[in-house]
Amino acid sequence: MLPSGCALERYWKLPTDVMVRLGREYIDVTALKTLIENTEFADATLSCCKWPIDTWPGYFRYKELGAWNYENISQASEALAMVPLRRAFSWRLDGFDLFLIDVQKDLRNNNCHVNFPV
Repeated sequence: MLPSGCALERYWKLPTDVMVRLGREYIDVTALKTLIENTEFADATLSCCKWPIDTWPGYFRYKELGAWNYENISQASEALAMVPLRRAFSWRLDGFDLFLIDVQKDLRNNNCHVNFPV
């Protein structure tokens, strides 16, 4: 569970905020099921899974999945957020770097049991 107002929570909400700021529609993945059902597909199902971030789960399979997920997210966090934040909110590079330091701290915190929706 993420503490309210932490950097990682703000990071997860950024795609919606950026799209609104840039005047684009943000489509939530869960809304795609009705879009698929409205076409010719008869038996559309939506399966939601949660992958852990970091090695906090007790079960070995999820611990390993969390380690890989942490590595992917921590390596990609800067690349995924730099251009949208700097264009939509005119963030300066030094402010962006400070924000990412806080995001990385939250990602490494094993007391925050964070799951990534897939």
